[in-house]
This record gives sequence, structure tokens and C-alpha cells, in this order.
Amino acid sequence: MEHWKVTENEDSIIITCSGHDKTEKYVAAVRKFELCVARRPGAFRVIADLCEMTGYESAARQAWQQAFRESRRVMRTVVFVGARSTGIRMGAAVVGAVAGVPVRFVDEWSEIND
Repeated sequence: MEHWKVTENEDSIIITCSGHDKTEKYVAAVRKFELCVARRPGAFRVIADLCEMTGYESAARQAWQQAFRESRRVMRTVVFVGARSTGIRMGAAVVGAVAGVPVRFVDEWSEIND
């Protein structure tokens, strides 16, 4: 199962998480995120699609925190989509707070540009 997917469009880097990654597949996803950041000419938004996420390991949260912290000067905001469980929402909020990046939660993709 592919737990992590990192893609990008004109103004965003999109991180999609599915299931509960109990392996270390997040390492490759964080590295891809860092490569996307390095190619960006200016500020961008991060969209984290957590609609299908069922859990996470502390090491994965810490790796994303570090990656976001290192990129915070060029990250406008992080939008978390579909973080339905309390634990996932709390973990996502911690990632943004520790990294020092503005965070927004939405339930659906259609709410992103509201």
C-alpha cells in the first residue's frame, strides 16, 4: 500500500496520506517534499489530504514537523483536509505549531479556496 504521495501544482505542494504507515515510507515522501520545495521559485501553500488517514507514528509526525520547520519561510499556510479523528487533528495541529506555520482545517476539498 502506498501510504504517502507527494504531488504539486502551480501554487501548492500536496501531501496525501492513506491508512496508517507503520513502516518508514514517510521518509521517501518527506524527501520528495523537500525536493519540491527546492524547485519552487517563491512562497507556496501545502495541502495535506488526510481524508483516508487512519493513524500515524510519532517518527512520521516528527519528520514532517522538521521538514515544515525548515521550509516555513516559504510556506504561506498548511491546509489539512479531512482530519476527522481527534488524534489526527491534534497531531496535525502540533506539526503546524511546532514548525511555526499557519494551519487551517477543512472537511472537504471544496472548502480550500473559501
